[in-house]
Amino acid sequence: MYWSRINILVVLIFLTWTTYSSAADSLSDIKHISKKHQTELYAIASDQDALEAFRKRLLTDLALSSSRTRYSKDSFRKQQTLGLQEDVLRLVSNMLASRLAVTIQATVQQADVHHFIDKAPAGYTWVQTHALSASIKRAFSFSTTLSYLIKTVPSLSTRPPQFDQFSRYVDQHYPELTESDESWVTLLAQGNFSLIADRLTEYWEQNPPLENSASTMAQPLSQSDKDSHAHYYIWTRLWPIFKTHLIVLTIQAEAESTYLAQEALRKLQKGQNTQFTKGDNSRICGTWHWTVHNHQNHGDHKMTIAIGTSSQQSTSQPQPTTIAVNGDTVYLFWKFPNGYQEDSLLLSNNDKRLEGTFTNNTGPYGSIMGKRISSCKGK
Repeated sequence: MYWSRINILVVLIFLTWTTYSSAADSLSDIKHISKKHQTELYAIASDQDALEAFRKRLLTDLALSSSRTRYSKDSFRKQQTLGLQEDVLRLVSNMLASRLAVTIQATVQQADVHHFIDKAPAGYTWVQTHALSASIKRAFSFSTTLSYLIKTVPSLSTRPPQFDQFSRYVDQHYPELTESDESWVTLLAQGNFSLIADRLTEYWEQNPPLENSASTMAQPLSQSDKDSHAHYYIWTRLWPIFKTHLIVLTIQAEAESTYLAQEALRKLQKGQNTQFTKGDNSRICGTWHWTVHNHQNHGDHKMTIAIGTSSQQSTSQPQPTTIAVNGDTVYLFWKFPNGYQEDSLLLSNNDKRLEGTFTNNTGPYGSIMGKRISSCKGK
């Protein structure tokens, strides 16, 4: 029964890995970037440290800086400090959590998880002050209790006398290893060390001891000998179960934290695009002196128009339905009761001139030359 349960846990690990291994390539990118900057992530001790690590180390690798002529990495830094810090912190904390999960998984393989917990980097403490997935919380909590157990239970390589009778008794009376409320894993997860100890001393408290096994000994066992049975049981029976359970938790934690980091990155990218759109549109926001040449009648028509928010013109003046600015090119779409018009323009002279062409659905087409009279407030 014991080894069959171990095999079941191994299968669970495989299934968990298989499920998350089908994640998108973007998740692999997050993993790669998190691993590349693990040293910087582990050194984070405050929100300010996290923001600095993001700006100085992560920003470029995460492809959040723009190659547009007027929108550099510095521009995005200013924008994110105004409204995107929460998303930045969520991104950084989950990237850090995913790396911590990987490290815990590696250290538990050598039963060294207690060394990592005792000398955990600053980031291990900081990350727990932020919203994390349920799996990473469980992984951190279980690694802490398992670390304590490892430190307090001596490792034994010699099988104690009378161990077969002792282990048979414990296995029969407490067969549940995982999942149930009475299982060994649940007790450890709850930090219920006293009940674990009670179970491992119960055999010696039988009166007389089960199978009269103690009477067959040349002399009664000392307390140290009795303790050695409990310690050997923990290392040979329970440690493989606890270890496997923590590995499963860290696999889930890494996958979920990576996914949450990717979600935060997508939100940042969406926010960045919104900021860029606002920044682009602000380039043409203001009052313009517009000269239009209609090729149908070869006549010029001059007018003053306001694009965007402008205190210089009445808000009743028609506004473009669509404004699209990409670099120095500008597309305007105007919808009128009797049709529409499209303008294809080019910004120049430090955003003070607009030149291009127009066409509309009723036939007229021609050229447009615009000169900025005033900018919007705050431009």
